[in-house]
Parts: sequence; C-alpha cells; structure tokens
Amino acid sequence: MAMEFLMKDSFTANEAYEMGLINKVLPAQDFLDQLIKETEKFINHSHYTIQQTKRLTNFSGKSLSDYFNYEAEIINL
Repeated sequence: MAMEFLMKDSFTANEAYEMGLINKVLPAQDFLDQLIKETEKFINHSHYTIQQTKRLTNFSGKSLSDYFNYEAEIINL
C-alpha cells in the first residue's frame, strides 16, 4: 500500500478512504454542512482537553511505556 501511495501522482477520495488516509467521503453538496457539524464538536470541548488530546496524538514517536506514563501525568494519576 505504501509503495502504491508513493508511485501515484494522485488518487481519488475513495482510494484515499480505502488506504485509510481519510475517515469518510462525502458528496460535495453535503461537505459544508458536515464540516460545520464536525467543527461544532470541537467547539464544545475545553481548550485544555483539545490541547492534551493533540499532545497525546503527537506522542506516537515514543515508546508505549513513555506514552502511558505521559497519559497518566496528564490525568493526574
């Protein structure tokens, strides 16, 4: 799959979905409404929650043990 990704100049939204690069494919006419709906989910979370989620998501380069220790630190365990 990785080689296919590197060798192609472009690919369709459905191909990107099949490769796991995106979570869903929407019809163009539904895109803006869905974008607003998804954005509202984030608006309802606190800044701290979003910040910590981003930190945990970006922690993937570390060992699993380091990740769990960091996560425990964030939630004050």
